[in-house]
Amino acid sequence: MQANRILVQEAVSGTVINAYVSAVTFNSSPIPIHKVYGISFQVSNPSTGTPAGTWSVQTCNDWEGNETMTPNANLVNWTTVSGLNVAISGAGGGFLELFSAARWVRLVYTAGSGSITATATCHIKSMQ
Repeated sequence: MQANRILVQEAVSGTVINAYVSAVTFNSSPIPIHKVYGISFQVSNPSTGTPAGTWSVQTCNDWEGNETMTPNANLVNWTTVSGLNVAISGAGGGFLELFSAARWVRLVYTAGSGSITATATCHIKSMQ
């Protein structure tokens, strides 16, 4: 008798935030992860200067009101994932990795001081 196996395949890689300049707190667009095994984010501030802030990840299990997995105003109950954050000070970056059963995920940049030129990419692995 064969054991049950989960087959993991790469599904999506891409840019989540592209050179977004901000001096205030902001969120990325929600990403549907209801059939995802894991997701990772590479965040960076490639510019010089003195921005200071923190990247974190939030998840949400709200139903969007249809089965298209298109984000809309029904996504309101966001929870910050404990212990999953990266502090940025000046030019620099970090890596965030999440294995979750949530329906949605988004990146959050919480501004401390200065202005950041934010770039973030993600890589998703799905279950088959």
